[in-house]
Amino acid sequence: MTMTSNRAPGWWYPWLFVGGLGIVVIVNGILIYFAVNSWTGLSTDGHYDKGLAYNQTLDAQRQQNSLGWKADFNYNPDGNISIRLTDINNKPLDNLKVKAQLYRPSQDDVDYSVDLQPTSAGAYQARLQLPLPGLWEVRLSANRGSDTFRLRRRIQVP
Repeated sequence: MTMTSNRAPGWWYPWLFVGGLGIVVIVNGILIYFAVNSWTGLSTDGHYDKGLAYNQTLDAQRQQNSLGWKADFNYNPDGNISIRLTDINNKPLDNLKVKAQLYRPSQDDVDYSVDLQPTSAGAYQARLQLPLPGLWEVRLSANRGSDTFRLRRRIQVP
């Protein structure tokens, strides 16, 4: 006795469609999970106001360029940062207030700020105690009266 199937040829075609949609739903669920859990939530604060103040930023850069100040920045893996500032005639710049702000590009809760102390003519130094290794952005500012010099550098902390 032979059994014959009462199913029509191609009965399984709709199940291919259902299976394909199931795979799409599963893959999209995985992508959504990683998208939500991998974003740190960092964004630029006051981005609109910074955009409006762009011309002021350009003016400040022009003013800094007109000063002719030059900087020699150095970072040692032992945790010391130093900067040597000279004027347009390569004479050391003394009596400056030098400050370093350090930002971790991937994390906003570990920002760090330190004042650099004068060590010799035109040279300023500070010891860093950064909480995490990795990439840090250093924003240095040197002020004397109304004159301001700004410098940005990235350092890799072991």
